[in-house]
Amino acid sequence: DINCKKKGKDVEAKEGEAASLPCSFSDPTKYNKLEVTWQREVGENAVVIHAENPMGKSEESQDRLFSGRTSIPSSWNQTGDTTLTIRQAQEEDSGNYTCIIRGGGRPAYCAFLLLKVNSGSFQLYGGHHSVWIPFLLLVLMQVPT
Repeated sequence: DINCKKKGKDVEAKEGEAASLPCSFSDPTKYNKLEVTWQREVGENAVVIHAENPMGKSEESQDRLFSGRTSIPSSWNQTGDTTLTIRQAQEEDSGNYTCIIRGGGRPAYCAFLLLKVNSGSFQLYGGHHSVWIPFLLLVLMQVPT
């Protein structure tokens, strides 16, 4: 069986920047038919974000929203590091992700992560700044000096 190195923690990223979702496993060279698949939960379904074997990336099954934006280290089948990088993260990328490693036997679920992509705009009391700033300015302008 595949030995996962560690389960993941939640990941935060800013919109437009790269998001890195960590996942790794031990002794990758002892397995034949290695394959890594990153999935994202969408409702009750899971969609493929990234799938790769030592021969290369499989793009046929990849969700079109992630096309051309995902990668894992090229030496993953030597090092066991299958950290997923999502370039130009978008708020819509937020959600639950799973890293699955197959090595000829049963699949190993090596990471369960929640990705939160933030827009980068600040918020006051849960409201967007475009609503609160005019209100605050109006109040401040009426304060006697």
